[in-house]
Amino acid sequence: MGIHSFRDTSFFDSFNGDYQNKLFRSRVKKFELTVKNPCLSIKFSVNNRETYYINQKRIIIPQRHYRIFNPQDEVTFRTDSEEFCEGISVFLGENIIKETFIGMQRKDPLYQFDKHIEYETPFFYEKNTSVNIDTLGALLLNICQSNDEELKSKGLFYNLTEKMILAQLPHLKRIESISSLKISTRLELYNRINMAKEYIHDNIELNFKISDVARIVFMSEYSFIRQFKEVFHLSPYQYILNHKIEKAKVLLKNKNLLTSEIAVQIGFSDISTFGKCFRRQTGMTPTRFRQEVLSID
Repeated sequence: MGIHSFRDTSFFDSFNGDYQNKLFRSRVKKFELTVKNPCLSIKFSVNNRETYYINQKRIIIPQRHYRIFNPQDEVTFRTDSEEFCEGISVFLGENIIKETFIGMQRKDPLYQFDKHIEYETPFFYEKNTSVNIDTLGALLLNICQSNDEELKSKGLFYNLTEKMILAQLPHLKRIESISSLKISTRLELYNRINMAKEYIHDNIELNFKISDVARIVFMSEYSFIRQFKEVFHLSPYQYILNHKIEKAKVLLKNKNLLTSEIAVQIGFSDISTFGKCFRRQTGMTPTRFRQEVLSID
């Protein structure tokens, strides 16, 4: 266990390379470091974006976002900024992950993942996540505001691991739902399906086809529909429609927006089609929904 702070690479000249169950605070500029990353880690960028290279793949973590990294042979961290970049790196030993994961499963059967394989430690989904949306992010922010003495506790690493598993729970369940025995295949398929979901969310106003989304994530339309339903328990069409209606509900709370404007913003070709779909999904017309919501507010 250990808490370390560094501002330049000289710190690592005498460091013995044992990263497991250690937390590093960094405040650096014009900095590059390549290290072995033998264990699972969490990188949190506090005040600036951070750049990592894994197997020559460039990964940028935006300000106030964190990212979980599965064990890798080598990771390069680089910043060319003239301003100080502050960050936190947490390296979690397999023993703590294993102990916490098994303990959570025994405590609550909802944490069990045994459809295809039984494992003692999960393989995590790597994705940038805002620290404002989950308990792991809240804990990382709290660490930023704590001094080193307050953090010198083994309980901190158990707490981080538990929060990490809780934050990853939706991803873990979806990954386990994919019908493939190989974890690498399931992770790749889930990554593509998740990319499709994000594309849908970011482009909901466009009148795209399911085949368009499948092509963007390099899948056949048949495979995409089957895998998407396996992960989200909805067909892509139903998922898109649900997302349109949920976004419409939010927009309808703005009394300055015309219903026809809302229809265009969520990708309906005309107000009539929007009205029929909205009523089919909610049991009321958009106008009636708006009246009820505004009367409550």
